[in-house]
Amino acid sequence: MDESSSLDALADTLTRLSANSYSVDLHAQHIRLAKSMDDKDQLLVALEMAANYMATPDTIWLPLIDAKTAVSDTNTPEGTLEVLGV
Repeated sequence: MDESSSLDALADTLTRLSANSYSVDLHAQHIRLAKSMDDKDQLLVALEMAANYMATPDTIWLPLIDAKTAVSDTNTPEGTLEVLGV
């Protein structure tokens, strides 16, 4: 899938998620699309959205914690609190 198609699919998925926020299938699709695009920011958003709307397994939480750790400075109290806030 080229970048344009991926962005269109992502936009469509986000639109559908706004109407049906508790759909496990849509959250899984959002996560798969973000992974396929190698977009770390979008992957973080997808993981956070899934965790906010439904009970999620370790396969969601562990990558979410890893992603938060990667973008936070855990050598500062603020960065550590941001990771712990997950």
